[in-house]
Amino acid sequence: MKFEARAEGKNVLLTWSTSSEVNSEKFVIERSASGKDWDAIGQIRAQKLSSEQEEYAFYDPNVELKVAYYRLKMVDSDSTFAYSKIESLQFDGSQFAIFPNPVGNDGLLQLPDGANVINIAIFDLSGKKVFEEDDAAKHVNIEKLPAGNYIVRVLLNDGSETSQMVVKK
Repeated sequence: MKFEARAEGKNVLLTWSTSSEVNSEKFVIERSASGKDWDAIGQIRAQKLSSEQEEYAFYDPNVELKVAYYRLKMVDSDSTFAYSKIESLQFDGSQFAIFPNPVGNDGLLQLPDGANVINIAIFDLSGKKVFEEDDAAKHVNIEKLPAGNYIVRVLLNDGSETSQMVVKK
């Protein structure tokens, strides 16, 4: 399954596709401000049975959060369910957001396209620097860091600096 969230101003477009579906009932779209407490904000019926790729979309208008987390709850006909990966979007006026958040098992932090990063530093919650890289390109691998919460500080070549809390699973 491919699941993506894209900000369009204060609106969010969620898109996903499945390569096949067996006994699929519905997709419940969930949103969170914290990444811990989730609210169902909509649902879309699944195809139930399909051997072809199916495309889905959901529009979340006027998001009034600084950071919004999204996931799909995929529910089958027998009421069993599974969750998609989590997508996050930042709405605090900054155009810079690191994703995914939380970071999955591959340990890859993605940087926005076109970001001209001079330095990226990662700190644990005690303030100790646990990672640093100059001239980071499109992604940074933090696979070797233990699971936990981190502050990621990014310096851009235009002199701006941004920080974001990131959770590593």
